[in-house]
Amino acid sequence: MKETPLACLERLISSLATLVAEEAALLEAAAWEEAADVQQRIRVVADEVTRLARELGQQGLLPEKVRTRAEAIMVRQQATLLALQKNFARMQNELRALDSTRGRLNVVRPAYVGKTRLQATGAFSDHG
Repeated sequence: MKETPLACLERLISSLATLVAEEAALLEAAAWEEAADVQQRIRVVADEVTRLARELGQQGLLPEKVRTRAEAIMVRQQATLLALQKNFARMQNELRALDSTRGRLNVVRPAYVGKTRLQATGAFSDHG
């Protein structure tokens, strides 16, 4: 028995919900590579959900309940992506701040390293 487009859409929406939940859990666990793999799978399923929903909608065969469920999942996934983008931007800012600090330390360090070595050498030579 062949699956109807609506049944296929409902199955894909369930799969999408599972993948979005899995992605959120992986991101919370900072499992970045695994989350990226899941995002690829989400894109494939979301594209197919969009295509099927559009076809069924044009034919007037898309129940409101199914459309609403699909939209809710997509909104949740987009919120996850937005949070990830904000986190990424924050991390980039922290890395820039660390690079800036490292640069300042590299400028200041020679003055302190030079004095410390001279003091150490002088102290040892006094006891000579």
